Amino acid sequence: MATVDMTESVERIETAASLPEHRPSLWLIVLLSGLPLLLAGWLLMSRDIMLMQYNLTDLLFNLSGAWQFHEGRVQHVDFHEAVGPLNFLLTQAGFHLVGFSPFAFLAGQMLAVAALFVMAVAVTVRRLPLAPSILFVLFVALQAMMPTNVGNPPAAFTFAMAYNRYGWSAIAILCLLLFAPPRWSRSRDVVDVLCGTLLLFAMFYVKITYFMVGLGALALAMLISEHVRIRWPIWAAVWLLALGNALAPYSQPYLTDLWWAIISGLPATGARRLLLEGVLGNSWELSVYGAGLIACIWLWRRGLAPVGLPVAALFLIGAGVMLFAQNTQAAGLPLGLVILFLLYGAIPRYGTTQWAIPAILLITPAFTVAAAAGSIAAYAAMAVPSAKLLIARDTNARDIAVPMRSDSVNNLRSQTIYLSSLLDAASLFAPGRHPPGKIRTIDRVNPLPFMLGFPPPHGGDLFWEKSAPPRPTDEMLGDADYVLVPTLFSTAPELSRAAHKRFAPYLAAHFAVRDKTDYWILYARVASGR
Repeated sequence: MATVDMTESVERIETAASLPEHRPSLWLIVLLSGLPLLLAGWLLMSRDIMLMQYNLTDLLFNLSGAWQFHEGRVQHVDFHEAVGPLNFLLTQAGFHLVGFSPFAFLAGQMLAVAALFVMAVAVTVRRLPLAPSILFVLFVALQAMMPTNVGNPPAAFTFAMAYNRYGWSAIAILCLLLFAPPRWSRSRDVVDVLCGTLLLFAMFYVKITYFMVGLGALALAMLISEHVRIRWPIWAAVWLLALGNALAPYSQPYLTDLWWAIISGLPATGARRLLLEGVLGNSWELSVYGAGLIACIWLWRRGLAPVGLPVAALFLIGAGVMLFAQNTQAAGLPLGLVILFLLYGAIPRYGTTQWAIPAILLITPAFTVAAAAGSIAAYAAMAVPSAKLLIARDTNARDIAVPMRSDSVNNLRSQTIYLSSLLDAASLFAPGRHPPGKIRTIDRVNPLPFMLGFPPPHGGDLFWEKSAPPRPTDEMLGDADYVLVPTLFSTAPELSRAAHKRFAPYLAAHFAVRDKTDYWILYARVASGR
């Protein structure tokens, strides 16, 4: 009986919705979604400057991590960071494509977008008609490409936290793959398995929270998604392989850094953020997704959809809220959009005149795509050199630009002051001043090695949280030739003051003040025989 049921399931999936509209042309999807993406990529890469209005620290954090890899350092051993290494490896690949400049980050981002594009096309072509396929591909690709953080206004330009944009896009593709049944060519299931495996592994090496949601989605799909359940042995093997990789001995240093981040209080999850910000702060999105959930329940109750449809919708809403609670973002639950694409594929077809309901389902995805495209277009228009911008003209940070602000509106988080302070620090190592060496900056990030092309010191956190338990002084300063202590400005003043106080005895024993500027005190290591 079980064999008969399984055969019937396969036959249903192979013959379901065999109307021509369910077989969109692969090349039409590639063409109609690929050309806008090529234009968007050109708009970003062709600017003379890289405009950052907010969170310059995060861009420098990424470039510094890529520089560590370029210099042969090993993450979780030579330096510590809970965010996965793929974020930095993409930028390191960018170094090989465009050289040592901030545009290497954009080049790496384009590589990520290309991979997401290929997998999104491979997944949608068997699941959705042409119009929603194009919208879904544009949604996941532009989300990963846009120059703003998820949930921020379209003109709040910052390339910060790209790993969250990659993660949202990757988990959206995986969930569509797992919860939307393919409508033709069961022989191509191997493509689904390959995409699912690559997405799970990529999410593990981007940010582990997305990976955990991916494991949960696959486990649920093996229970509720017929097209996954009938291939459960191979999907179970994928699940075990992904989990085994995460728990393998070679992943233990990564997990140790994750544990360090947890005990540092880095994850933002809490009742207030989960309920007040995650739910109430995203009420308009949740209203749309809640309506989608109700529609899924209605279809199930009418016998027009399996029970897995509302269960998947509920999972997508809950997973979206949980991921939001773990992220540093003001708003945005992109994963919920997958519900609308699932509904589009599930609604009955009453005839060619009944186009209104599917069109309504695409309104929110269409506006989301338009907002991302508008953000990129606005960036291209505003990323133009002008007297209103402070632009780095030398070092490997050249062409980074931030808005100029008058003294009356400056504060400790001013991007103008921050970039000015870094260029001031770099000037200490101009020819004829101080020789090259390993520099440790007592601040949240240490971008000077990348900016100057010097080897980075070993040890320490790539992004230094003030709540993190202090690492041993010998690890932080043991092989540093120089230590830069901020005076006028720090991105985390309390952290810098506490660290300087803690390091004072070591600095007194092994270093001496060699120079001072308006922003910094430069300590240089002295001979041990002093």
